[in-house]
Amino acid sequence: MMAIGAAYNAHGGYNAALSIPQTTPSHCFLRFLARLLLMTDNGGNYQHKGRSLHFISPVDESLICSLCKGILTEPVCAPCGHSFCKRCLREWRKTSPNCLHCSTPLGPGPHPVVLPFNVMIRSLLVECPSETAEDGTRCTDVVSLGNLDDHFAVCPMVLTPCRYCRKAVQRAKLAAHDAKHHIKCPHAKRGCGFVGDDAAIASHADTCPVAACISYITELEGALNETAPDRLLVAQVNAAQYALKAAGMTG
Repeated sequence: MMAIGAAYNAHGGYNAALSIPQTTPSHCFLRFLARLLLMTDNGGNYQHKGRSLHFISPVDESLICSLCKGILTEPVCAPCGHSFCKRCLREWRKTSPNCLHCSTPLGPGPHPVVLPFNVMIRSLLVECPSETAEDGTRCTDVVSLGNLDDHFAVCPMVLTPCRYCRKAVQRAKLAAHDAKHHIKCPHAKRGCGFVGDDAAIASHADTCPVAACISYITELEGALNETAPDRLLVAQVNAAQYALKAAGMTG
């Protein structure tokens, strides 16, 4: 930072740097650095790639697209020196051939990417955007914007919808929550494939196809245990178990 300050002082100081015309991506970045060294902001809330994020790092106006009002995504520099998101500028040119700020013709393009801005934007510090759970907890980790997607993909505090009731549950608690909705029928070992929560299991008890004929299969099994196995009885038991399994799969 001291080296940057010395360089600016050598060119007349920060205020002089702020007056540099924005005609190239390097000039855009030079003016940005001058403003950055004079900033006292503490970040704020901004949109980036469709998400509302709270930035811990100071955010200079040069990093904000004046079209979408969010943090620049794929920042490009217009001939006049103003910066926009690449996509935003492409859409803007469909409605106007001139810069939104100064009415300078934008030209045919393509417009150069401001690579230093990409580096600065990726290094901005943001809070994890996980939402607050019912118990009031949420992730408070602070990560760089460039690492946010990787963090969010594994963050245990991110709310994820339950596949059964669609309730939003923190990722770390989702397996335990799902288990409450995945209770097997008491007759699962005899072929019933029904699963559900406590209320669903209680309601299923009256319509379970295996439960309706459990006495028959129990009687056959008892007879098989009391007598010497013979092929006919074994076949009857196997047939009954197969029928119950099929009924359970469809019931």
